[in-house]
Amino acid sequence: MLLRARRLLPFFAPACRGEESPLHFVETQRDREPIIPNLDKPSMLRLFGICKQTLYKYLCCCYGEANIVLLTMLRKLQFFAFSSISVSTLMTTVLSVRNLTKQYNNFTAVNRISFEIKEGEIVSLLGPNGAGKTTTIQMLLDLVSPTSGDIEIFGKNLKEHREELLSMMNFTGPYSLLPYNLTPKEGLTVFALLYGVRDYKERAKFLLDEFDLAGLANKKIGQLSSGEHMRLGVAKAFVNNPRLLLLDEPTASLDPAIAQELRAKILKRVQESSGAVLWTSHNMREIEIVSDRIVFLSQGQIVADATPQTLKKRFGQEDLEEIFITIAKKPISKSL
Repeated sequence: MLLRARRLLPFFAPACRGEESPLHFVETQRDREPIIPNLDKPSMLRLFGICKQTLYKYLCCCYGEANIVLLTMLRKLQFFAFSSISVSTLMTTVLSVRNLTKQYNNFTAVNRISFEIKEGEIVSLLGPNGAGKTTTIQMLLDLVSPTSGDIEIFGKNLKEHREELLSMMNFTGPYSLLPYNLTPKEGLTVFALLYGVRDYKERAKFLLDEFDLAGLANKKIGQLSSGEHMRLGVAKAFVNNPRLLLLDEPTASLDPAIAQELRAKILKRVQESSGAVLWTSHNMREIEIVSDRIVFLSQGQIVADATPQTLKKRFGQEDLEEIFITIAKKPISKSL
């Protein structure tokens, strides 16, 4: 069973047991057509506030791929009287990168890369050291200017709408630390004020509780452990309820138990906000758990862009780490 698809279990477990479910199928002469009985809008948002690929994979597990026509279902949703949600709303393009390039004199760090992230999608950006991941993230945050190419967020050019778009984004990484002379409470409050959060005090308190930092609220950040720094960085990344979240190794420096707990909290927050995530990590087990798609970078170029399952089939391997090593050692031409 696909690990990430387990989030859908409350919707589909009844159908697996032969009971009525929010989504079920009825036989017709032509095919098995997906039918969705009367659901209120909050239930619809919960059901479809996930990426199309994850839903498709789970349905295939339940019913078999030959009987699933998910794309047809999404196209036909607009004809159901109960639904006011359009297909474009369900699958809004959050981030669009086209031919993005960054050159430093004669060295090309990022070479004409293009990819998209849809609403509700978690895309992992992988590659060996020096592949161009950090440079890509810096360009997405407008910390580094591209040599050429375009970055659009919610259909708007990043350069032309910088302030507006950055207010809808956030970032954390191992090298992105809050000031050491502040306390976690002060640090989160300051960032909430910078992002214009109205109830900034309440937001800071909520995040301290949500990420198990309440006991450290008044301790100097400089006195925190590396794992505590990482949890605080992730809490900061949610201070403005971002629609696009950039996570650079968010569980680095954490022991397996804490990392698992933090991943669960991140996924919960992302699912509730219907946000989109660009996630980087060298932990391949983590990548397999969280990813809807994986974009592999090698020598500044995208050499693969596919779901974890598709990559496994392509390389004939079940271990993403082995696939990572194969790509890192012998770059290949993009065909996915």
